[in-house]
Amino acid sequence: MSKKFLVTIFLVSIAFNLAFIGTFAYLHFFRLREDRMPPAFHQNMPANFRKKLFVNRKILRPVHEDFLDAKFEFLQSLFTKDFDHAISQEKLDITIEKQTLMERKMGELLIKARERMTPEEIKRMIEHKRLNKNRGKLRRRR
Repeated sequence: MSKKFLVTIFLVSIAFNLAFIGTFAYLHFFRLREDRMPPAFHQNMPANFRKKLFVNRKILRPVHEDFLDAKFEFLQSLFTKDFDHAISQEKLDITIEKQTLMERKMGELLIKARERMTPEEIKRMIEHKRLNKNRGKLRRRR
């Protein structure tokens, strides 16, 4: 093979490698960063509603941590060497109970928050939900 042909193949190889690395960098550092940004609503949220939201997070944190602990125990029971179906089923039932409790608590807090909202806050919340209805869903790969 001639030197010119080898140099051409080498340059094509470098171009493909740079394209691969560039695609990885774009997806990892730029495109995914958009998903990590907080929703625009938090910047436009009324200050009193923001305070209520953070108070609710303090109330929900222990319930959420209980659920995560139960979920972790369930997953651990699945991967033990001496797997027992009955124990795993029991841990699954506990996990589902804690998840139901957490979701019920979240719903109750949302109802309380809704009762305290002004008509203007309700309009802003509805507009936010309309604008961000697809936020959080997995993006389809093209």
